[in-house]
Amino acid sequence: MFFIGFMLTGCSKQERCGDIIDKIAQDGRYFFIFDPNSNINLSANQSNIEGGVPDNRLSGEVSQAIYSQFSVGEEYCQ
Repeated sequence: MFFIGFMLTGCSKQERCGDIIDKIAQDGRYFFIFDPNSNINLSANQSNIEGGVPDNRLSGEVSQAIYSQFSVGEEYCQ
């Protein structure tokens, strides 16, 4: 029983959160731009995306539905 409880809590994904300072919709893709001083894990996903879309270190691609649900100034966690 303890082992099952440990497995359920021990494998949880670490959230990556940040304050949205801008939103960009480009070529059918949707991005949040995060405040570099907010609680964001900058070590994750540091690759550049080709084609002029934002650098993944301070941005995150989201679905159109998520993009519409959040406003600049709100915190978003993935």
